Amino acid sequence: MPSSKNYLIIGVDPGTTSALAALDLKGNIQKVISRKELGLAGIIRIILQWGYPAMLATDKSQPPRLLTQLSAKLGCPIYAPSEDLSRELKLYLTKDMEVKDDHQRDALVAALYAYRHYHNKLRNLYKRGVSEEVIAQILAGHHISKAPLEKPNQRKKTTQPPLPQQKRLTPPRPSPKRLLELERENIALHKKVEELEKEVKEREEKLLREKRKYLLGIKEREEIRKLENKLEHMREERKKLMQLRVEFEKVKKLWEKLAEGEIRAVGVFPNSLSGLSLLTHPLPKNVNVDTSSFEIIFTDHKQSCRMLVEKGVKIAPSTLVKEQSGLYYVEVSSLEKYLKEEGKVDLNQLIEEYRKGRGII
Repeated sequence: MPSSKNYLIIGVDPGTTSALAALDLKGNIQKVISRKELGLAGIIRIILQWGYPAMLATDKSQPPRLLTQLSAKLGCPIYAPSEDLSRELKLYLTKDMEVKDDHQRDALVAALYAYRHYHNKLRNLYKRGVSEEVIAQILAGHHISKAPLEKPNQRKKTTQPPLPQQKRLTPPRPSPKRLLELERENIALHKKVEELEKEVKEREEKLLREKRKYLLGIKEREEIRKLENKLEHMREERKKLMQLRVEFEKVKKLWEKLAEGEIRAVGVFPNSLSGLSLLTHPLPKNVNVDTSSFEIIFTDHKQSCRMLVEKGVKIAPSTLVKEQSGLYYVEVSSLEKYLKEEGKVDLNQLIEEYRKGRGII
C-alpha cells in the first residue's frame, strides 16, 4: 500500500478472477493482484485502500460494464484503446515484469498503455510543478485556469448603517477526492463499530464469568460493579457511534444530491451560493444593501421583502429552505414549482443567467 494517499492509474481486468494493477502518475508500478469473485464492492474497497483513482484503464476498445460502474461510483474517467490490445503487445510490454497469471498481465498492460498515452502530458505538468490533485482533475477533463489577482476596492463613506462585508462564494461541488474521502471515513466507521461490538461481547462474557465466580465466593461484589459500570459506558459509546454513522450517511446523501443537481446550496445572508441566500432576520430600515450577488432571497419578513423587491431581488418563502447538519439547501423541484406558480423562469435558467452574469461559466 502506498505510504501516502497517491493518485493512481488503475488497470482492471474483470471476470470470475478479477485483476487490478496500480501505477502512480509517474508510471511506477505500485500494486498488481488477482483474486476470485471480488465483485464491485470488493474492487472499490481495494482501490480505496491503495489511494485515489485518477483514471481507470482497460485493454478492450469497448470498456466492460464493470468498468463503467466503477467509473460512476468512483467519479473518475476510463481510458480505452482504439482497438483491443493483442497478446503479442501484452507480452512485449511486460517481458521484464513479474506477473502471476494472464489476468494480472491484462490489468497491468491496460494501466501501462493508459500511462503511455498520457506520458508527455503528465511529464509536462510535473515539470510545471502542478500538484497531483490538479493533474487528476485535468485527466478527468476539467479546465484549470489561474484567475488574476484583484486589487481591493476602497469602501465609500456612507451615513447608513453598515452591514458585514458580503462574500461571493462558489457553490460547493463535491470533488471525486472528497467523495472518496467520505467513502474511506464510512469504511473506517464500519470497522470501528465491528471492533467495539466485539469488545462489548468479550466484556459481557467476562462479566458473566465474574458473576459466576462471585456466586461461588471467589470475587467481591465491588469488582463486578466496576465491570458493569464500564460495560454500560461502552454501550453508551457504541450508541453515540451508531448515531454518528446515521448522521454521516445523511450528509453523504446530501452531497450526492448536490452533485446530481437535485438540490441547490443556499447561503446565509449576507452571503450567497449560486445567487441563493436565506435571510433569517429583518433588515434594518434605510440600510444600504448591495444586491448584485443575489438572485433569490428566502425570507418571510414583510418589510425586508418590500425593500428587496424594490431593488430587483426575487423573493421566495423561507419554508422552501431545508437544513441538514448546518447545511442549508433547497430542492430544485420545489423551487421550480414555486417559481412556475409565481410566473417566473425555472431554476436552471435562473442559475444559468446568474453564472453568466458573474462570469462563473
